[in-house]
Amino acid sequence: MESKKIKKGLKIIILSALFHCFGASLVLFRVNPVIINFNLFYHLLAFFSWWSVHTSILTVLASIMIFTTRKKSNWFTQFIVFLAAIYNLITFGFCFVYLVFLNRLNFGYNKSMLTNLQLISWHFIAPILALYYYYFFAQIEELRKKLAKTFFFTLVFPILYFFFVYFLSCFFDLEIKNNLTYHLVKKYPYFIFEWVVERSWLVASFLIASFTLLFLSSLLIWTKILISKKRKNFLNRKCVRAAEGTALER
Repeated sequence: MESKKIKKGLKIIILSALFHCFGASLVLFRVNPVIINFNLFYHLLAFFSWWSVHTSILTVLASIMIFTTRKKSNWFTQFIVFLAAIYNLITFGFCFVYLVFLNRLNFGYNKSMLTNLQLISWHFIAPILALYYYYFFAQIEELRKKLAKTFFFTLVFPILYFFFVYFLSCFFDLEIKNNLTYHLVKKYPYFIFEWVVERSWLVASFLIASFTLLFLSSLLIWTKILISKKRKNFLNRKCVRAAEGTALER
């Protein structure tokens, strides 16, 4: 029974990783036809500035580590799975809000079938599968034993991403002013960075983002524990009823 559960969970997280690979690959190999003097270095910098790309990397890494550890996982493996769940949750939430409330369900940039398929599979289906794996198959025992360590490192990776994008924007801004890469890159990958940085709200935004991440981390752990307990109670009641039915038949 336990072996079947592990295999089922592995299939789900691998499927999520495949959807992530599909979405990230299209972004990596898709070049805007209006771009002149294509530069691979700038293209890769812009590619790694997308939050969704980091989500894909974490999900693929999590699936590999789950496959290698299988039954018993250590703190690092559980943390990568947990961090991938946070990234997927933020990706899903951000894209859902943007698509529904800001873009008014206007799928795709050029409304091509491939672009729409990428948008849906990368930003919605893949995150849902990753979160489903986390809630119903992931282990968090080691994370619960070392909560302070877990919460600390949960902040480290997004902070590194933020500073990477911030310094990258400074570099891109200089290049754009010199008309070197004007047709190659945007200064910021997401409008929220422009809103934060250009209005000089870095400190306040940094604090808000930190508290938001800590809240999401606590929420994911608490809801995971709650769902696991309810699921365990349900399975126990099911086993008791099955045993009672067998006893009555005898």
